[in-house]
Amino acid sequence: MTAGERESLQAILEEQAAESRRFMQALAEDFSSQVQIVAEGQVMLGEKLDRLGAEVNRHGQQLERLSGEVAWLKVSVGELRTDVSELKQGQAELRADVNELKQGQAELRADVNELKQ
Repeated sequence: MTAGERESLQAILEEQAAESRRFMQALAEDFSSQVQIVAEGQVMLGEKLDRLGAEVNRHGQQLERLSGEVAWLKVSVGELRTDVSELKQGQAELRADVNELKQGQAELRADVNELKQ
């Protein structure tokens, strides 16, 4: 190989090496920007998960509060049922007493009418 051929080959190799370096730099920059996009996406997902976690905690607290209120309402409804039952019992007793009084009144009227005759 002649000196001119060697120089020509050396120039081609140097040009190819420079082109390879530019290509690798472009690939590295593209890869770096894609990694940056993925990293930013991960940050946004983490923030969204934090917000969702806070919302889930808030809903959990609301459920606990509502659960306590439902338990209180169940007790109150039970007490109201007892009260209504007692009122019905009292009403039945009052009706029986009223019927007794009416019967007694009728007997008294009959007695009064007998005495008048």
